[in-house]
Amino acid sequence: MAVDVILGTGRIDMVGLLLRTLSCGYRGVVSAREAPSGVSVHNLLVPLTSLVGRVGDLDRLGELLGRFRMVTVTGPGGSGKTRVAIETARSLSGRFEDGAWLVELAAVEDPAAVSSAVAAVLGVREQPGQSLTESRCDVISGRHLLIVLDKCEHLIEGVARLCETMLSAAPDVRILGTSREPLRIEGEARYPLAPLSVPTDGEDRLVAESEAVTLFIERARQVDPGFELTDLRAPVVARIVRRLDGMPLAIELAAVHVGALGVDQLEDGLQDRFRFLVSGSRTAPRRQQSLASAIDWSYQLLTDDQQQLLGRLSVFPAPFTLTAAQAIGGPAAVDITPALVDRSMLVAPREGSDGRSRFGMLESLRVYAAAKLVISGQAEETVVGMAAWALESAERAAARFDTTPAEERDAVLWFEAEYDNLRFALDWFLDHDPLAAIRLAVSIAPWWNRRGRATEGRAPLERALAACIQPPPSLAASAHRWLAVLLRRTSDKRSALAHATDAVDLLEPTGPSPLLVDALVCQSVLLRNLNDLDRADRLGRQALDIAQALGYATGLSEACAAIGFAALYAGDFVTAHNWALKAGDVDATLVTPIAHRNRNCLLAVSRQETGDIRGAETACRNGLALARAAGDVEMESWYLGMSAESYGASGRLVEACAYLGEAIDFATRIGDRMGLWQNLAHVVERFTPPARLEDAAVLLGASRALMEAIGDTNNMPLGHQQLAHIEHNLAALAPATRRRAELRGAALTIDAAVELARSLLAHATADATTPAQHELSKRELELVTLVAEGLTDDQIGHKLYISINTVHSHLDRIRDKTGCRRRVDLTRFAVDTGLV
Repeated sequence: MAVDVILGTGRIDMVGLLLRTLSCGYRGVVSAREAPSGVSVHNLLVPLTSLVGRVGDLDRLGELLGRFRMVTVTGPGGSGKTRVAIETARSLSGRFEDGAWLVELAAVEDPAAVSSAVAAVLGVREQPGQSLTESRCDVISGRHLLIVLDKCEHLIEGVARLCETMLSAAPDVRILGTSREPLRIEGEARYPLAPLSVPTDGEDRLVAESEAVTLFIERARQVDPGFELTDLRAPVVARIVRRLDGMPLAIELAAVHVGALGVDQLEDGLQDRFRFLVSGSRTAPRRQQSLASAIDWSYQLLTDDQQQLLGRLSVFPAPFTLTAAQAIGGPAAVDITPALVDRSMLVAPREGSDGRSRFGMLESLRVYAAAKLVISGQAEETVVGMAAWALESAERAAARFDTTPAEERDAVLWFEAEYDNLRFALDWFLDHDPLAAIRLAVSIAPWWNRRGRATEGRAPLERALAACIQPPPSLAASAHRWLAVLLRRTSDKRSALAHATDAVDLLEPTGPSPLLVDALVCQSVLLRNLNDLDRADRLGRQALDIAQALGYATGLSEACAAIGFAALYAGDFVTAHNWALKAGDVDATLVTPIAHRNRNCLLAVSRQETGDIRGAETACRNGLALARAAGDVEMESWYLGMSAESYGASGRLVEACAYLGEAIDFATRIGDRMGLWQNLAHVVERFTPPARLEDAAVLLGASRALMEAIGDTNNMPLGHQQLAHIEHNLAALAPATRRRAELRGAALTIDAAVELARSLLAHATADATTPAQHELSKRELELVTLVAEGLTDDQIGHKLYISINTVHSHLDRIRDKTGCRRRVDLTRFAVDTGLV
């Protein structure tokens, strides 16, 4: 009788070797020591496609198998567990004297048949007086081999018992399993297989480096050999692999359509991914012939309670806390949610921006579970419960904005982490419950304001107000006031004033209140911006009187600042400074953090204008620290610009250029057009290289055009002395040349104007020769510390809320000052100077 053993190089007749093995009392396990020279014995089929992006996984699995005798690769369907396990076994087979063997369990339906499946692969036959399990244990007890058990999840109990038995009987056997959930046996090491890396949104230059994109390209070339990742295709492919969560099976199923559809139509087809992502392979296992089949294989193994909760959790478009899961799934969610993680239906909890752990769900699983939820008839009640949780949680979090700086910061981070979930609930309320939509939008508004997302917050507030019939006056007034604040941020000051006026009109009939004080202050600010300084002063004083009568400390501070800014715009700098001091006299423990930052703004500007440059620098340092601690990017942008002004006035040009560059980046990123035109003009005022006067005039033209476009006709924000400096700097230009240059500038796009400003700043920095050039600023020291802590440039930018270009500019200056050209040199510098 001829017996074949499947080898990596083909099939060979092993009759003689088998007979020798059987004569020694072993059944079917062929020893590599008795195999022909150089032959590694296994039944691992040769792959027909390349393995992409899993080198690190193979190495880590090899390390785990060196330390543990049982390792289980877990992950959702389509993550590539089988392929990774086989490749791991192939790479390690030479280390096992008796080879590596694959036992495929997908077709096995009865847990009791697992033992037979393993015995069949190993060639074990039941012996007289022994069970098959006992016979198998006898055969492998003296063998040194690796067994791969693939697709264990539907036979989990039987596989677990079998593995415990084999491991106890055979000390030199290692087992590598693949399963949607761990076996949970003693000594088992778990290896959750992560999806392939996907490009981060906005990092188009790094798309080609992504593992998921590499896999997409390789599989696309199987159907279209000429496929290339062009500049036009790269963003589309990046979006495709992100929507598919970096899951190999989904990417491969998508890539096969490239030849017929191209990437644009392929992306459109993902709107109905389960109908669209179907394999054309005639030989692929049924569970891998479509994305739906791969997920359904796992879903059918869940209990009814697990299936029901998975459907309910699909209403969260973003990671969610266990508390949120309980809100829609009831008390049982405490136990079921972690169980869904074990079964690879949820992503294990990760720490969010606020330090709280949140569970996640892959997008394809979410779409699948959402469809099941609709079929169950529970979709509407689940969404209602999720929206109610969002409203209650947001109102509770919003109350912390007006307490202590630490509480404010926590609130900012909570909204950061939950925003996608809150926005889903807000959109639902806008269609179903406008009153609740107003409440939720008003709760989110402080976060929109602090995080530079005014444009995004405007639309839902306007829509909710328009849809709601007779909301309570105080709620409507709050909505109008926040609309005024957000519209001012977008430089739509006249519309903002209309909303502030509506808020006051709604509140005045109800009598004095803190909210009325806030609305009057808002009116005063907008009138000041529109150069109606008398009315601005009058309304500020009206707010002050009401705040004093109510004992409303925050209102007192804000009203003093409003009056002081009106005086500042009128050119009465001493009076403005006095009002700043009066605002500071209010008990700081009773004033909201943002009111304290506003008062500090007035203090910084009034000190600057009265010639107290050092005092202005101190106020800017304090204000910048407060803004950063609170995560208030709007205020941070303002303080950066003001810091640049103060440092420039004292001749510290390197630091001033750095601050101004950051201020321009911030204003551009958050859409602060008022701050942007002021910062562009400031470049002309302080940082005009003599060799580039014409470029400076172009930038001035761009700044003025932006100022006029937003209706900001009052030049006070530049400072009266600043206007004189600009004229002095450009005096050497011929009038006709200057006019032509300013006209060219007026035609520039914002992006072009910003690039010109950066160029002038770089030139000014290179020309600066002050002693401060050889010292590191506080911000530069902070960057050196973060480099020493191992953060990448992108992570540094995210942590400090600055662009990647600004990070690069800072690091270039740091390298010039310190002579440290490499990151390791900067790390050594940080250690030597005691920064870390």
